Amino acid sequence: VILGHYQTKNIAIKQKKILEKKFKNKKINIKKIKDIKALYKKYVAGLKIEKEKEKIKIVEKIKIVEKIKQIKKKKIFKTNQTFKDVFLNTNDDKFTISIASFVSLDRVEKLILKYNLYDESFFFYYDDFGKLIKLVYGIYDNYEDAKNALYNFDADLTSIYLPIIKKTSSIKELYNQNINKEKKEKLEYEYINVKYNDSSTQKKKNIKKELKNKDIKKELKQKVKSKNLSFQEKFLKAPIYYYTINIGSFSNMTLVEKFIKNNKLEKKVLIVYTSKKHIKIMYGIYPNIIETKKNFLKLTKRIKKNKPFIQRIYRAQLLHKKYNSDRFIK
Repeated sequence: VILGHYQTKNIAIKQKKILEKKFKNKKINIKKIKDIKALYKKYVAGLKIEKEKEKIKIVEKIKIVEKIKQIKKKKIFKTNQTFKDVFLNTNDDKFTISIASFVSLDRVEKLILKYNLYDESFFFYYDDFGKLIKLVYGIYDNYEDAKNALYNFDADLTSIYLPIIKKTSSIKELYNQNINKEKKEKLEYEYINVKYNDSSTQKKKNIKKELKNKDIKKELKQKVKSKNLSFQEKFLKAPIYYYTINIGSFSNMTLVEKFIKNNKLEKKVLIVYTSKKHIKIMYGIYPNIIETKKNFLKLTKRIKKNKPFIQRIYRAQLLHKKYNSDRFIK
């Protein structure tokens, strides 16, 4: 069993001492990464993988013709597609936290749900046989930000899985090398009752139609509800990995109101007070960096004179929560 990945031998020795106290009956050694890789290649070379025979979808009629055999529908846990897109389009100089590698999708699902990691996590299959699943969490501008986030992880998670900080470029490279290596889940079958009469068939059609109409109505309600939210509510409820544009800082409210009015920004800005008694204007809510850059380029020359810049939305959300809870700003 291999645990951890350390920058220096001294850090590895410290971790070894901690593990020796925890696992007194186990012999723990420090090895170089290149030696482990060589051992793993020898191990893989000696494995004989037998490919599972492809199961053909069979529909068997029972003698009584009241039941049929069909593939059991099973919900497959999937990675957060929105965060995945953001991750794969982020700059290569960013950092992320590599949680661990797993051999079971069930274990990945349980860990993500247990520690509430779904919104900012991304996992994929890799290795020569697509048997392993790599799980990473978050996107950070620099090593220190990633390190601070790691310190805030649940103690059980860090002690059991020993997550490490990696460059996003190395994770993207591994992903690109292993596209379409998703492990095929075993098919399960079930028997269902079937009645061959027109009335029951019509009933089923009516039920399906009714359910579809309910779904459409529900979707419309959600859209209306979303439209009715103010920009401030949408901004503060946006996922933390979204982006916004920091238009600039001002010393008083009169300057803020004048700037917003002159540049016709009323419908898409949030005003945020800071600890230094400055007032920031945050512009727009964007799900990824590409969308943000497109809108940044559309800013007028007058606004660009103020030297606006792109930032993660959560920074403004935290400032608003800390310094604006007792203020109501239209």
